[in-house]
Amino acid sequence: TWYLTGVQFELGSSANDYSHISVGDELLRCQRYFYVLAKGRDDGERPISLMTYENGSRVTTIVRHPVRPRATPTLTAANATNAFTIRRTDASDSFDTITQRYADYEATELTQGSGVSGTGGDTGMFRTTTSASYIYMSAEL
Repeated sequence: TWYLTGVQFELGSSANDYSHISVGDELLRCQRYFYVLAKGRDDGERPISLMTYENGSRVTTIVRHPVRPRATPTLTAANATNAFTIRRTDASDSFDTITQRYADYEATELTQGSGVSGTGGDTGMFRTTTSASYIYMSAEL
């Protein structure tokens, strides 16, 4: 077994200087196309963002994208029993999935109007609940 690193292959009769891209810069470039907003685990809940009850039966949150996506991103989210929860003072509501209401190059608004019951204006922590919980954002070609 042998390993080869730090090599750049080019077509043509002249060579360019080696262009090193840091891992951090490469990650930012990749996140223009796809990123994981949330991924649950079996060892407990994971916070995603603050979430607000718009009224007694609908919650919403806004999440900012880590970088400007190449196009307006679309959401892919888990649809599993009690995949997500909102925890507020002395109560919580669990729900199966989350939907995308609005998105642009800066942020996405997520909402859920099923399985929640609270007081309009109340705020809580939006969380994943199990390893089946996930939210992916994609701006693929």
